[in-house]
Amino acid sequence: QDCAFYFHFTDSDGSKIWCACVMDGHGPLGHEMSTLAMQWLPLLVLREPLMASEPGKIVPKNPQSVFDAISAAFQKMGTLMQKASLIGWGPRGYSGATCTLALCARGLLHTANIGDSRMILGTYSTGDEAIEHRILTRDHKPEDPDERLRIEAQGGIVARQRVYLDEWPYVGLNMSRSLGDSKLHAVGVSDVPDVTSIFLGEGGEGGEG
Repeated sequence: QDCAFYFHFTDSDGSKIWCACVMDGHGPLGHEMSTLAMQWLPLLVLREPLMASEPGKIVPKNPQSVFDAISAAFQKMGTLMQKASLIGWGPRGYSGATCTLALCARGLLHTANIGDSRMILGTYSTGDEAIEHRILTRDHKPEDPDERLRIEAQGGIVARQRVYLDEWPYVGLNMSRSLGDSKLHAVGVSDVPDVTSIFLGEGGEGGEG
């Protein structure tokens, strides 16, 4: 039920850009939901109007513009996935996917995360066998106090580290944010991502940071 995509290109100013993303599907039709995200999210990110804020560039130099464009693209992706989860037969409403994306441009790494597919940045120095690592994303779990508050306020039940419906079938989702899962989004599960930008430093642009 897992899907992923990767692409890279050189922008008009010579900057090397790359983007990678993973989706982990869950539920009876999780493979369909993760595939849908894989097919649409690259287009939504690159064709987001906020990305076109600087003429001639595919990805703008202004980090805030990139941040806003990724946030807007994920909002559209969430709407699309909700519609996909609502149509068809019953199990589709209990199917969804996580989504974790990294976009590297001009020495900055922009990340977006929904769910619990964790992103880790590893760095190494020439001649040093040790690899330093840093966790870049926060797992969205229902036992987190803020997540639990939102879920319970909308009628969801948090128990045994899962989100449950108070009706049959008593499906439990072990994350508090996801794409799809329309039945569980009705009781507080969210598709709003955490979006961040970090500076990679020398050598980080387009590759080995």
